[in-house]
Amino acid sequence: MDANHAFIDKIGHFIAITCQCSLFLVILPPFPSIMANIDIINTPLEMPLIGKGDQSLVFRYNATTALIVTTEKVYQCIKSLANARIRNSALAIPARVEVTNPNIAAHLENYKGLLNVEQENLLKNGTKRFFYVMPKFDADLTSPRRKELSPKEIERIKQQIQSAVEALHAKEFVHQDIQLRNVLYRRNENGIIECTLADYGKVKQPLKDSFQYKKELDLKALKKLSEQLDTLQASQLVLFDFNRAKTIKKQVKNRDQRDSLRPTRAYKSQ
Repeated sequence: MDANHAFIDKIGHFIAITCQCSLFLVILPPFPSIMANIDIINTPLEMPLIGKGDQSLVFRYNATTALIVTTEKVYQCIKSLANARIRNSALAIPARVEVTNPNIAAHLENYKGLLNVEQENLLKNGTKRFFYVMPKFDADLTSPRRKELSPKEIERIKQQIQSAVEALHAKEFVHQDIQLRNVLYRRNENGIIECTLADYGKVKQPLKDSFQYKKELDLKALKKLSEQLDTLQASQLVLFDFNRAKTIKKQVKNRDQRDSLRPTRAYKSQ
């Protein structure tokens, strides 16, 4: 009987440990999110400032990621979008926004005097600052670098931004700030253009009686953006044709110079 009791005690002890481990695994968040928190808290202080808006500062966090420091107003807009679970590749909505830590607050001191009044509000003591990470994009559509975009890539950007706006409207959100400087783009590891509609500081979910009106304003802004991209696309085609014509002219000139150095038939006959 004592052996049986000992065996039963061991089984009971094993079940208790298993239950405790199961509970431990259920309570803990997934490992990657823990690492992400640690990663953000240990943010290096030498992050360069790569972009700034009226309510946000953008820092280069690493080769592929940017860290955004922003206000509570923008945070509330992002939170409402995240809660709506909008899924679209051209909307860089962060899954988590954190209150900023002392390391980043100290880092902001390096940029006093380089910011306007609204941006310097992010530096004031007592200001509640929030931060999140997002993919780092190369430029916006007001950058001179947009000249490197081919007509097909410009068309792709137009389609992606239209799908982003449609995704917002499907959940009855309006962006209210659709313009070239709020369209960010980059090339992925395969060289394919990816873009996002950024700057969510004016995003709202208006009342039903005003949603249709504000939606129309969004669509007008989207149409204007599309027309600007069409102009850019046309200029790219002209630039392509100009460069092609320039190359052909150069080839003809080189050929003429080469031919001028060849002996003529009369000279050969002599």
